[in-house]
Amino acid sequence: MGLTILAVLYGMQFGIPRDICISDWDAATASGKRQLHLDLQQEDPYCTVLTQPCGPWGNWSRFNIAKGGSAEITVQRLREDGRPVLSAVNKTVRDRVKANRHIFLEQPLGSQVLEEPEMSDVKRMVEDGTLLYLIVDVCMVGYKDAVTGIPHRKSSFYITSMLVAESVFSNCRCDGLHQHEHLQGNNKYGSRTAQAAAWPYELNMKVLECIIQQAKLEEQLAGNVHEAFPAQVRLAPDQPSQRNPKRRREGKMSIIRSPAPPVYLRPQTLTPIAEEGPADQEVPEDDAAFRAQQAANLGPVLTQSESERRHAWLQVDAEIRKLLKQLHVNFGHPTSVTLQRILRRQGAKSEVITAAGLMACDACGESIRQKRPKPVRSPSNYVFNNHILADTFYAKDSKGTSLAFLNIICDATSFQVVSCLVN
Repeated sequence: MGLTILAVLYGMQFGIPRDICISDWDAATASGKRQLHLDLQQEDPYCTVLTQPCGPWGNWSRFNIAKGGSAEITVQRLREDGRPVLSAVNKTVRDRVKANRHIFLEQPLGSQVLEEPEMSDVKRMVEDGTLLYLIVDVCMVGYKDAVTGIPHRKSSFYITSMLVAESVFSNCRCDGLHQHEHLQGNNKYGSRTAQAAAWPYELNMKVLECIIQQAKLEEQLAGNVHEAFPAQVRLAPDQPSQRNPKRRREGKMSIIRSPAPPVYLRPQTLTPIAEEGPADQEVPEDDAAFRAQQAANLGPVLTQSESERRHAWLQVDAEIRKLLKQLHVNFGHPTSVTLQRILRRQGAKSEVITAAGLMACDACGESIRQKRPKPVRSPSNYVFNNHILADTFYAKDSKGTSLAFLNIICDATSFQVVSCLVN
């Protein structure tokens, strides 16, 4: 959730966070896996961050197994309950990498998740170099005791497909020159281990920096687009085709040699912060400022009026307009960014990809280009009657008389009461 809030502050687009701690979503159930699959298909995020529960596979679990008795039985039961989650994580990582998207997976060092058969695909991709395996000491990424402020002594490993992560986390190994606070025991806020489950601000910023730098790198690589003329396959006169009697039309096709990332940052929300230094010293431009400057050049296109958009849309070939509308409906009315991404990955012509950004759909309620990101808020406390939501609605009875109703819902427990208001 902390990473999502930072994405909001930086003006990024993001998918619906799926967290088993703050909602009834559960990756171990069939409905939870189905919902996760639908989210990834519809949103197609550029980077997916996964942090599955690590308790059953960590060092303490092996210690409890060695003790035997009820402690061993408890760990074995937790492992069996967690295997469906590992399968869901393994499938998610495999599918996102196959779709040329990025993943970031975090687990404590010593966790045996990669040794489990449910994570075989992730382990294979780590071994063949498809995914990076990084070891980081958490005291170097912001983990510290909430009371004493002393850094925690713990190590984690990160698995990611973002190549820039190796440089971002290159200086995150502890030199042993400072004091450490062990995670055992409690402080006034409860268990230290439970508190360490939440990512600190420094780690969220480093992960966000990885995503921005990787997107910038791929944006530069994706500029290497050239026109290719694929060989035309024509049937001989004595070999008629029963399946497709139409002749193949001539045309060009744009090929992108590397996956082109979507532009997630809105430059108007980012303000570069200059570091303190001499007045005559030139401050190097950071990643956010660079992307903001590049996106600012698109201002006249992004801010065009509706009449100009319609004029540009009518300049597109009528057959292309018809095909784009059919694709938009068949794909379930996706946004223009999603439709352009689908066309780009399928090797469509550059003019077709540009035209997809000019299309507007009346059934969507408004122009797709003017859609706003989904609002988010911090989760409320799980306390009954602490946060109440109230609204009114109207309905007619069997005689056609309009009646007013008061709808009251407890935000924490979803307890609902509906009362008819007397006229």
